Amino acid sequence: MRRRFSYVTAEEAKEKIANALSFHVVASETIPIDDAFNRVLAENIVSPFNIPPHDISHFDGYALKAVETTDASVQNPVYFTVVDRLYPGQTPTREIRSGEVCYVTTGSFLPTGVDSIIAVEATKTVNNDQIEVRSKVSLHEHLIPKGSDVEKDQILFKKGHKLRAQDLTMCAALRIGNITVFKKPVAAFICVGDELTDDLDAVAEGTVVNSLRYAVSALIRGSGGEPIYLGIASDDVAAIKEKIDEGVSQADLVLLTGGSSKGTKDVTSEAIDAVGKPGVIVHGLKRKPGRVSGFAVVHGKPVVLLPGLCHSLVVGFYTFVLPLIQVLSGLSDAEKRWVLRAKITQQLSFRRFIPFEQVTFVHVTKTQRGYRADPFVGDSSSFSVLARANAFIINPPQKTTVKTGEEVEAHLLPGFFTLNDLF
Repeated sequence: MRRRFSYVTAEEAKEKIANALSFHVVASETIPIDDAFNRVLAENIVSPFNIPPHDISHFDGYALKAVETTDASVQNPVYFTVVDRLYPGQTPTREIRSGEVCYVTTGSFLPTGVDSIIAVEATKTVNNDQIEVRSKVSLHEHLIPKGSDVEKDQILFKKGHKLRAQDLTMCAALRIGNITVFKKPVAAFICVGDELTDDLDAVAEGTVVNSLRYAVSALIRGSGGEPIYLGIASDDVAAIKEKIDEGVSQADLVLLTGGSSKGTKDVTSEAIDAVGKPGVIVHGLKRKPGRVSGFAVVHGKPVVLLPGLCHSLVVGFYTFVLPLIQVLSGLSDAEKRWVLRAKITQQLSFRRFIPFEQVTFVHVTKTQRGYRADPFVGDSSSFSVLARANAFIINPPQKTTVKTGEEVEAHLLPGFFTLNDLF
């Protein structure tokens, strides 16, 4: 049985992957605006018209020409005739001439011939169709100019932008009801192991509930992908190969959990190589936990080997799967990571795998003095460590101690934390 197990850094792994795989974002689709929240734009959003489409009033008052109030004062009032009244939604039909004003309310379109608004309270009504003005009005006072919010042909959101709630409001204001976005990358995942079962009520000795399937599905969704669970494959090359073939035919990427180490039943890498070339290109990561993670390419599609222990799986996912899904999603900021600066609250010491990066799970909390990171140390199979954590820190190679109070970078993983944790 051929083994490929050569530890590389995350940066070296990235270089190998880039040389073996041509990244192409997934296809686009046009969807209703109702379904567009958190989707990634496949084309620029360009304004088809001005907002506002006309000059509009920002006050209840009278629309007039500012120059006609230049000499207005208490001693020298200026009189105007009210020749029209406009309310929001109404289209002006007449031009306002010298000595005339038009009554308007907030949000009203302004007629031609005017350039300013005087507030109602700054005037005095002489009779039903005449007002008195005793102060000078500035040009464009209380007026919102045409196109001052959005100009026609203005690029509002660029390709690769993830749509937020306020973006949808803007699109609706522009009467854009259908939006072209990238399809969500489909990630098929397979859980490997003779001992696994999806039956939560199974109690047979030696049977292990496949609990990691739920974490993998949630992490895929949190990263912007669409998961397809292909079930459990036994520790058999033919069985795993069959599942990989199924995944490659249905999805944009394939994930396998378990069977990636050096045990006699760990045959995942062999099964991948049997599917297609170049097969496994990275197997072994200088990052612990997560050191038996791997990456492969078959039939031009990425296949990720994730360890079967929960801590290692999360680290492998963060290292390989998260950036991959972001790139395939078409995100313009795909290379960015969510990282906070925090102070560690307990000293950490490392005695094994010193040449490797060491990952420690932490719980980050905001304080009046910044963020604090409470570390949790436990076996790579400890579910309780993950349940208490919302981030992790990566200690560099050769560094054996992180001192209490030392500032560290806390890495956040989508689906692994909530905003309530951080604010």
